[in-house]
Amino acid sequence: KQWYQRRVAITAGIETEELAINGLKDRCGYEYTSPLQRMIIDMKVSEDLTREFEETVRESGTKLNVSFSVNVLQSGAWPYATSPELSNTAPRPSDVSGEGGSGSSGGSTPEFTIPADLCVCVKLFTDFYGKKHTGRRLKFAFNLSHGTVTMNFTSRPYHVVMSAYQVAIVVLFNTSPTLSYTAIARDVGLDKSELDKTLATLVGSKILLVSSASEPATDMEEGANETDTYTVNTAYVNKKSKFKLPVTTHRGDNEVKEVESTHHSVDEDRQLYIQAVIVRSMKSRGVLQHNELISSVISQSKERFTPNIAMIKKCIEVLIDKQYIERDRQRKDNYIYLA
Repeated sequence: KQWYQRRVAITAGIETEELAINGLKDRCGYEYTSPLQRMIIDMKVSEDLTREFEETVRESGTKLNVSFSVNVLQSGAWPYATSPELSNTAPRPSDVSGEGGSGSSGGSTPEFTIPADLCVCVKLFTDFYGKKHTGRRLKFAFNLSHGTVTMNFTSRPYHVVMSAYQVAIVVLFNTSPTLSYTAIARDVGLDKSELDKTLATLVGSKILLVSSASEPATDMEEGANETDTYTVNTAYVNKKSKFKLPVTTHRGDNEVKEVESTHHSVDEDRQLYIQAVIVRSMKSRGVLQHNELISSVISQSKERFTPNIAMIKKCIEVLIDKQYIERDRQRKDNYIYLA
């Protein structure tokens, strides 16, 4: 379910996901799919909110320099953390066309200094939402946000989808084609680990070129050098005029444990299901040969998942220990149901 929550969080086809969730509801019940349905509702409500916000801005005569949209999410239904604070600096030029992040509440993520044009949008939307929903508090998840940047410094324009952190870095180069690491760190406000990973993706994509007075880092985990300087690559070439930059994600210990816990939970659920299928088959037949029982379990389970033979054998042994079935003493490859 947690995996599917993340899938819904990044999908663009809400209608397709609704069909899948309805199928899950038929099989697993309303309680199981309730958080997923809340996510879909959030996405639909956010579309309406964005249209209403755009209309309000238009009526007020305010001109925004970026295209801005927000997904307002209920923290209890979504599997993500959010930024702890809004951190703003003095205005600076920006040519980014961005899509805003998710408004929610949750855990902590790296501090982040919002680019000036995006900062204006964030403040306007916060005021708009506060008037519409008194008492609610928004926290913007910039670690999950993205924007589309138009690069005009190359031989032809490119439209690049980037994370909010990547956007914040590249718009700094509107004022200067070359910036030092310390200047970028000061203006973006990210901690060194997050900044180094974000710079590494921009350098790896060849949008930025790096030069260093010392030996450059050979591994992203080593981090960038504070003596590095970064320059926009005016010779950048890409076959696609529209593309998405990769976002480097590092799995922390908590996420690894969560994945392991999820796999363990799925295995336990499948074993219980297989045990129920075995008992049902044995009760209806009374006596079954080993291969017949294996085939029966696979046949009845294939609509949900394909069980492996080792798991089926393990479940048979568990049911023998629980005295639901026993081996035939005359023919060891036969099982007898115990009433």
